[in-house]
Amino acid sequence: MTVILLDAIQRRYPFIHPDWVFSRILGSDLSSVMDEERRLLYVASTRAIVKLIVLTDQKEITPFLDLQTNKELIQEIKWENLEGPTSVTRQVLALVGNSTQSRGDGTFPLRDLLKSSGYEYIPGVWSHWRKAYVAKNFSLDELRNELWAKEDEVIQKSGVEVRLIVNPNIEFAKYQINTNKWQTILEKYDLLDSVLEEEQKFAISDEIVSD
Repeated sequence: MTVILLDAIQRRYPFIHPDWVFSRILGSDLSSVMDEERRLLYVASTRAIVKLIVLTDQKEITPFLDLQTNKELIQEIKWENLEGPTSVTRQVLALVGNSTQSRGDGTFPLRDLLKSSGYEYIPGVWSHWRKAYVAKNFSLDELRNELWAKEDEVIQKSGVEVRLIVNPNIEFAKYQINTNKWQTILEKYDLLDSVLEEEQKFAISDEIVSD
């Protein structure tokens, strides 16, 4: 079971109602109220079996979360890069799998970090991890700054292949990662630009028709 905790921010955890003062007649104090709120967050968190996702705000983090000791599990979310509500939103798919041209451990030691970065495992002839991005906001620099892609002295990345595809199934970039170094195999971002330009033309055309 996956548990998602929304609004793990200071004004939600702890949520201290102004009327708590009236419960002092029953022996309650602010410390006990805080303890009860902490217990509620703990109970909700420990319900997770497969995955626990906690959403917070870096400017208003709940004091019940100790993020300093779990920095490697923190993934920053930029809302403008999330998929839009319409099914026709153009996507870039990042596919991360074992290299077809070099040897190494591949994605096996990266699997937990890939999961934490929002990737989904896709088995097949070339098994890989997949993640979708909104095409018009896609940035290779941001991809390389994800948990699995960052340079790590403990986990040496070798034998990893990264393919970038814009739907419908146009591969515009491919990279090999060996000894933590990225090597460009294919890089044709003009293909991505062409797809986005075409999409923009259709969007303008639809607006004219609707008017």
